[in-house]
Amino acid sequence: MHPDDKVDVAVYPVHTADRGRGPEAFHNDIDVLHPLDMAEAEFIEGSEIYVLGFPLGLVDESRNHVIARHGIVARILDWYEGITKCYLIDSLNYPGNSGGPVIAKDDAKFVGMISAYLPYRDTSVSRQTGLPVMNMTENSGLAIVMPPGVIEETIDLALGRGFADVGQKTDRSKRNERG
Repeated sequence: MHPDDKVDVAVYPVHTADRGRGPEAFHNDIDVLHPLDMAEAEFIEGSEIYVLGFPLGLVDESRNHVIARHGIVARILDWYEGITKCYLIDSLNYPGNSGGPVIAKDDAKFVGMISAYLPYRDTSVSRQTGLPVMNMTENSGLAIVMPPGVIEETIDLALGRGFADVGQKTDRSKRNERG
Protein backbone atom coordinates (compact mmCIF):
# COMPACT_ATOMS: atom_id res chain seq x y z
CA MET A 1 0.00 0.00 0.00
CA HIS A 2 1.07 3.55 -0.54
CA PRO A 3 2.46 5.07 2.67
CA ASP A 4 0.30 8.21 2.32
CA ASP A 5 -3.19 7.43 3.68
CA LYS A 6 -4.68 9.91 1.20
CA VAL A 7 -3.55 7.67 -1.68
CA ASP A 8 -5.97 4.78 -2.17
CA VAL A 9 -3.67 2.52 -4.20
CA ALA A 10 -2.19 -0.87 -3.40
CA VAL A 11 -0.04 -3.25 -5.44
CA TYR A 12 -0.46 -6.99 -5.14
CA PRO A 13 1.31 -9.57 -7.32
CA VAL A 14 -1.08 -11.96 -9.02
CA HIS A 15 -0.01 -15.13 -10.77
CA THR A 16 -2.53 -16.83 -13.00
CA ALA A 17 -2.31 -19.84 -15.26
CA ASP A 18 -2.26 -18.92 -18.95
CA ARG A 19 -5.77 -19.50 -20.26
CA GLY A 20 -4.99 -18.64 -23.86
CA ARG A 21 -5.46 -14.90 -23.31
CA GLY A 22 -2.76 -12.54 -22.22
CA PRO A 23 -3.45 -9.84 -19.66
CA GLU A 24 -4.84 -6.60 -20.95
CA ALA A 25 -2.97 -3.54 -19.78
CA PHE A 26 -2.23 0.08 -20.43
CA HIS A 27 1.36 0.47 -21.56
CA ASN A 28 3.03 3.19 -19.53
CA ASP A 29 5.00 4.63 -22.43
CA ILE A 30 2.14 4.93 -24.95
CA ASP A 31 -1.29 4.52 -23.27
CA VAL A 32 -0.97 6.77 -20.21
CA LEU A 33 -1.30 10.54 -19.86
CA HIS A 34 1.24 11.37 -17.18
CA PRO A 35 0.73 14.46 -14.98
CA LEU A 36 2.72 16.87 -17.16
CA ASP A 37 1.09 15.42 -20.30
CA MET A 38 -2.36 15.88 -18.72
CA ALA A 39 -1.71 19.58 -18.11
CA GLU A 40 -0.20 20.04 -21.57
CA ALA A 41 -3.22 18.32 -23.17
CA GLU A 42 -5.47 20.72 -21.22
CA PHE A 43 -7.12 17.88 -19.36
CA ILE A 44 -9.19 20.18 -17.16
CA GLU A 45 -12.64 20.63 -15.63
CA GLY A 46 -15.17 19.66 -18.29
CA SER A 47 -12.84 17.28 -20.17
CA GLU A 48 -14.74 14.18 -21.22
CA ILE A 49 -13.84 10.75 -19.86
CA TYR A 50 -15.00 7.16 -19.83
CA VAL A 51 -15.11 4.98 -16.72
CA LEU A 52 -14.75 1.22 -17.16
CA GLY A 53 -15.76 -1.29 -14.52
CA PHE A 54 -17.89 -4.09 -13.20
CA PRO A 55 -20.46 -2.38 -10.94
CA LEU A 56 -21.96 -4.99 -8.65
CA GLY A 57 -25.48 -6.17 -9.28
CA LEU A 58 -26.08 -4.28 -12.54
CA VAL A 59 -25.71 -7.33 -14.79
CA ASP A 60 -26.01 -11.05 -14.19
CA GLU A 61 -23.13 -13.55 -14.33
CA SER A 62 -23.91 -14.58 -17.92
CA ARG A 63 -23.12 -11.05 -19.12
CA ASN A 64 -19.90 -10.54 -17.17
CA HIS A 65 -18.40 -7.88 -19.45
CA VAL A 66 -17.06 -4.45 -18.69
CA ILE A 67 -19.53 -1.57 -18.48
CA ALA A 68 -18.44 1.77 -19.92
CA ARG A 69 -19.90 5.02 -18.57
CA HIS A 70 -19.42 8.55 -19.82
CA GLY A 71 -18.53 11.52 -17.64
CA ILE A 72 -16.48 14.67 -17.25
CA VAL A 73 -13.69 15.94 -15.03
CA ALA A 74 -15.44 17.79 -12.19
CA ARG A 75 -12.50 19.17 -10.20
CA ILE A 76 -8.81 18.76 -11.02
CA LEU A 77 -7.25 22.14 -10.24
CA ASP A 78 -6.55 21.19 -6.60
CA TRP A 79 -4.55 18.19 -7.82
CA TYR A 80 -2.61 20.25 -10.38
CA GLU A 81 -1.75 22.72 -7.61
CA GLY A 82 -0.55 19.91 -5.30
CA ILE A 83 -3.28 20.50 -2.71
CA THR A 84 -4.76 17.00 -3.10
CA LYS A 85 -3.49 13.58 -4.20
CA CYS A 86 -6.59 12.92 -6.32
CA TYR A 87 -9.17 14.60 -8.53
CA LEU A 88 -12.93 14.32 -9.01
CA ILE A 89 -15.01 13.21 -11.96
CA ASP A 90 -18.75 13.45 -12.56
CA SER A 91 -19.81 9.95 -13.63
CA LEU A 92 -22.14 7.60 -11.82
CA ASN A 93 -20.22 4.71 -10.32
CA TYR A 94 -20.99 2.04 -7.79
CA PRO A 95 -19.23 -0.64 -5.76
CA GLY A 96 -17.42 -2.71 -8.36
CA ASN A 97 -16.13 0.35 -10.21
CA SER A 98 -13.35 0.82 -7.66
CA GLY A 99 -9.99 0.07 -9.23
CA GLY A 100 -11.43 0.56 -12.71
CA PRO A 101 -9.65 2.74 -15.27
CA VAL A 102 -10.62 6.28 -16.23
CA ILE A 103 -9.94 6.99 -19.90
CA ALA A 104 -9.68 10.41 -21.60
CA LYS A 105 -12.27 10.53 -24.39
CA ASP A 106 -10.18 12.59 -26.82
CA ASP A 107 -7.23 10.21 -27.15
CA ALA A 108 -8.27 7.07 -25.22
CA LYS A 109 -5.37 7.47 -22.78
CA PHE A 110 -5.40 6.19 -19.19
CA VAL A 111 -5.81 9.17 -16.82
CA GLY A 112 -6.51 7.47 -13.50
CA MET A 113 -8.22 4.81 -11.45
CA ILE A 114 -11.54 5.03 -9.60
CA SER A 115 -11.04 5.03 -5.84
CA ALA A 116 -14.60 5.50 -4.58
CA TYR A 117 -17.78 7.44 -5.12
CA LEU A 118 -18.23 10.59 -3.10
CA PRO A 119 -21.41 10.27 -1.02
CA TYR A 120 -23.90 13.04 -0.38
CA ARG A 121 -25.04 13.05 3.24
CA ASP A 122 -28.05 14.79 4.74
CA THR A 123 -29.75 14.71 8.12
CA SER A 124 -33.47 14.93 8.69
CA VAL A 125 -34.34 16.99 11.80
CA SER A 126 -37.59 16.81 13.77
CA ARG A 127 -39.53 20.11 13.75
CA GLN A 128 -40.94 19.26 17.14
CA THR A 129 -37.72 18.46 19.02
CA GLY A 130 -35.06 19.95 16.80
CA LEU A 131 -33.14 16.67 17.10
CA PRO A 132 -31.81 14.59 14.20
CA VAL A 133 -34.14 11.69 13.38
CA MET A 134 -32.53 10.15 10.31
CA ASN A 135 -29.25 10.29 8.41
CA MET A 136 -29.40 9.77 4.65
CA THR A 137 -26.55 8.91 2.30
CA GLU A 138 -26.82 8.90 -1.48
CA ASN A 139 -24.45 8.54 -4.40
CA SER A 140 -23.62 12.11 -5.46
CA GLY A 141 -22.50 11.05 -8.94
CA LEU A 142 -18.99 12.29 -8.16
CA ALA A 143 -16.05 9.88 -7.97
CA ILE A 144 -12.57 10.18 -6.53
CA VAL A 145 -9.82 9.34 -9.04
CA MET A 146 -6.23 8.38 -8.26
CA PRO A 147 -4.06 9.86 -11.06
CA PRO A 148 -1.36 7.89 -12.91
CA GLY A 149 1.50 9.45 -10.92
CA VAL A 150 0.44 8.03 -7.54
CA ILE A 151 -0.24 4.65 -9.14
CA GLU A 152 3.27 4.60 -10.63
CA GLU A 153 4.72 5.76 -7.32
CA THR A 154 2.98 2.90 -5.50
CA ILE A 155 4.28 0.37 -8.02
CA ASP A 156 7.81 1.79 -7.71
CA LEU A 157 7.62 1.55 -3.92
CA ALA A 158 6.44 -2.03 -4.16
CA LEU A 159 9.20 -2.98 -6.58
CA GLY A 160 11.83 -1.28 -4.44
CA ARG A 161 10.72 -3.14 -1.35
CA GLY A 162 10.36 -6.48 -3.10
CA PHE A 163 6.57 -6.66 -2.70
CA ALA A 164 5.96 -7.26 -6.39
CA ASP A 165 7.81 -9.74 -8.57
CA VAL A 166 6.58 -8.78 -12.01
CA GLY A 167 6.56 -11.79 -14.29
CA GLN A 168 8.29 -14.14 -11.84
CA LYS A 169 6.97 -16.71 -9.42
CA THR A 170 7.62 -16.35 -5.72
CA ASP A 171 9.21 -19.11 -3.64
CA ARG A 172 5.76 -19.78 -2.19
CA SER A 173 4.33 -20.33 -5.69
CA LYS A 174 7.16 -22.72 -6.54
CA ARG A 175 6.46 -24.72 -3.37
CA ASN A 176 2.76 -24.91 -4.27
CA GLU A 177 3.62 -26.25 -7.74
CA ARG A 178 5.70 -29.07 -6.19
CA GLY A 179 2.82 -30.03 -3.92
